[in-house]
Amino acid sequence: MKETYNYSTKTLARGILAGFTTNLYPKPSQRKGLRVLTLLGHQSLELEQVWDRLGVPRGNILCLENDPQTYGRIQSQGWGVRLPPKPVSIDEFLETTSETFDIINIDGFAPFGFEQRNALRTIAGRQLLGEKGILATWYLGMRESGYAKSWFEAAHRDFCEEEEGGAGTIKDRSNLLSRNICSILIDGIHNRQIHPYFLKDRDLLDAFLVWQDEQLRRAPGNETAKIARTYFVGQDIIGGAKDNYQLGSGGLPSRQETIDTFYAMPFLKDKLREAINVDLFPEGNVSLQTLTLAAELLYYTPLQSYFVADQRRLRYIGDKGSAMLVDINYVKHLDLSRTFRLSIDPQNLDWKVSKYHPSLEKEAIGLISDFCNCRYRCFGNSLAPRENLGSAYGENKVLGSPADHTLSGLSPQPGSGNKETLSKAQVLDLLSSGFTPAEIAQCYTGFTKMQLAAFKAHQTMGTYRRREEHG
Repeated sequence: MKETYNYSTKTLARGILAGFTTNLYPKPSQRKGLRVLTLLGHQSLELEQVWDRLGVPRGNILCLENDPQTYGRIQSQGWGVRLPPKPVSIDEFLETTSETFDIINIDGFAPFGFEQRNALRTIAGRQLLGEKGILATWYLGMRESGYAKSWFEAAHRDFCEEEEGGAGTIKDRSNLLSRNICSILIDGIHNRQIHPYFLKDRDLLDAFLVWQDEQLRRAPGNETAKIARTYFVGQDIIGGAKDNYQLGSGGLPSRQETIDTFYAMPFLKDKLREAINVDLFPEGNVSLQTLTLAAELLYYTPLQSYFVADQRRLRYIGDKGSAMLVDINYVKHLDLSRTFRLSIDPQNLDWKVSKYHPSLEKEAIGLISDFCNCRYRCFGNSLAPRENLGSAYGENKVLGSPADHTLSGLSPQPGSGNKETLSKAQVLDLLSSGFTPAEIAQCYTGFTKMQLAAFKAHQTMGTYRRREEHG
């Protein structure tokens, strides 16, 4: 018998995903047009608790399933969702699809391992979220072993100066996971191909390839080496053999010719700082902070980066005692070309940097501010707090019929003595996802029916949204 995902904390997390989506797409007409990619599994709970309540047509939902038996069950149930022509893994689908989506919900039950990170690289590199969208990920918050464990330890050493506890604590792993998601998304198409600046300056590319090869030889066991060697298999270009370098379709490099982002960034940023200093600050009267910021803006300009503009970060315990970490990120592109611009002369390979036009100063300042807020999340400075949704350990509810899939069927029953106490923010999330005040009062504590009805009334009138807009 397959396990059920019919328990209170999972339901609450799904409600928060629905509420997050409602805040970004407040009009029902907007939600009717959303295109969703998800891992539905053998139950229709996600459909009923999230997408049905949002009013997303089931025909807009594409469900991935690799297990033939579960795939057949979804087909036979008549749920109305779309399916690929045959059972397919998420990796295979992401590699081959020509579709883009407004929401990608990766609800799995695995640690944040190499395969999981590589799926995110494919989403960002192939621009599967279009100009903007929501990426929701669900990963185990503990029990890493083997390579997944070593990655967390290495990431802690390389990128973190965390608080006490080290990479073995749930908090450190939680933040490292979120930071890595933001970093992968911001690398955009560079997850899949060479940085566009290298295409314009092949001499610089040759120099970089030699330098990168030396770095890889010094650190053969880390993830950077693993990515580069996966991408470079069968290609004799790491050592700088220019004759063997060939472009892929459309004039862009193929996956096997990808230059790793970890090494490309410091190499290119040094070149960009040099050009910025010469063209914009010839007298040298500029701080290192300003120089670095301008270099980063230019570095990310051609990458079609996904910047995390808003997020919710959740933690909960499932009914079997497993800790889960959920990251819900709203991402969008920023037109950074309206801040600084770089031109590379194809004849003499001269790099020239120009500043935004004075008439665009206000817009440029706003873009730079947005960029900084999003970029800081990669360092952990602007991450949303990780919200604790509590524990459902021991609930082990059994699924009823689809008509029973209400909040009361998924949460502690009245009189059971183990009701969860909700915060006001959690209540508003449930109300946004379509649950009624009566359903919430029946299953949770913290507020009376009259208080819940008042929250619902204010939400309907838009009171909370107006408060947020006016600070």
